[in-house]
Amino acid sequence: MSAGKYTFNENIFWKRITDKRKKLPKNMEMIRDFARLFRGKVVMGGKKGYLKYLNPLRELVNEANHVRNVSLWEQENGKEIIRNIAVEGEKGIRFEAEPSYVIEISKTKNQYIWCLNGALNTDMAESVYCLTKVICYLHPDVKSMHTKENAYIRVPGIPCVTQSFTPSFYKVSGKRYSMNQLWDAFGGKLPVRGKSIKRFLRSEKIYKPGLKTTHEFLCLNRLNVVLSLRYEKTEFAERRQSILFLIWNFALGIGMQRDEVIDLIRKFTKRQGYACTDQDILDAEPVMSYRFTNEKLMEYLGDKAKKYFGTEKRAEKKREKPKVSLRHKNDHLIWAISILASQGIKIWEMAEIFGEHISKVKRLRSRAVKLGWIVKPI
Repeated sequence: MSAGKYTFNENIFWKRITDKRKKLPKNMEMIRDFARLFRGKVVMGGKKGYLKYLNPLRELVNEANHVRNVSLWEQENGKEIIRNIAVEGEKGIRFEAEPSYVIEISKTKNQYIWCLNGALNTDMAESVYCLTKVICYLHPDVKSMHTKENAYIRVPGIPCVTQSFTPSFYKVSGKRYSMNQLWDAFGGKLPVRGKSIKRFLRSEKIYKPGLKTTHEFLCLNRLNVVLSLRYEKTEFAERRQSILFLIWNFALGIGMQRDEVIDLIRKFTKRQGYACTDQDILDAEPVMSYRFTNEKLMEYLGDKAKKYFGTEKRAEKKREKPKVSLRHKNDHLIWAISILASQGIKIWEMAEIFGEHISKVKRLRSRAVKLGWIVKPI
């Protein structure tokens, strides 16, 4: 045999592989079911793709079997509209509102779709984006398929070119929802409403109604400070046990149950991308309730906590602040209102927390201002 006759040609090899992949059969019935979610023109193949109707499906039959994405935003009668909301996450997630359909994109991940009973235009894009952020907040293992620019999901039924897997399309409930129904299901799990939601999602703050003692309010304030601090991943790894220990201590101090604290820490660390195992969380659990000075908190949390627990600032504040004398029957409530007001909590939010009428909270807040108990957030 002559060596030249059997010389390996890389270009011919990859051409044969590509041709073979092109001939992999599509599941046209599955694609047809998926295509019924759309009526207008959609962008295929990502940001550099092209506009087309998914129905009829003649063009898809002859096209190459490379992995395709499709935009959730459609163009219809010269307007951009959206009829479906989607997120991506691990299999088996139980949502507050059951998804309409699921696309199995790998052996471990699904894309979950909620169909809307009416089309939304671009004026509602911010509301859609915020809703998916709420879903991701409630389920840290999930990521939103919606960005400020666009939203893409996988087209099922087309074999993947890199692995022997074909994304599948499944009906879960087939139900269609209004935006109000989805907001009631997901937004109803948050302790805030309206414009406060964005601030809540950024801050990781905990709202706990029914607190009565000064110690409980102090624990709530300090817990929210710890949750608001942002560390580099290496910084968090160095201080992990100290941070988790403080979260445990202050969360138990406001009356949270053990399972609630574990769930709080799991979600917090996942949302921030911190490396943390369940064993790390359990190892940090305190054996009793501890009380800390500002100096000790600074030692645990580092310089990032200086603006909250810096001793010099606190000393200046202490000199300026008048002595507190709790003689009036509502003084304990006024003192609690002053703490929340200093954190920037709205009057109507305080009314919900204390279960009091908003007019009473307004009156007591005014009294706290006159007494000099309310200070601006640091």
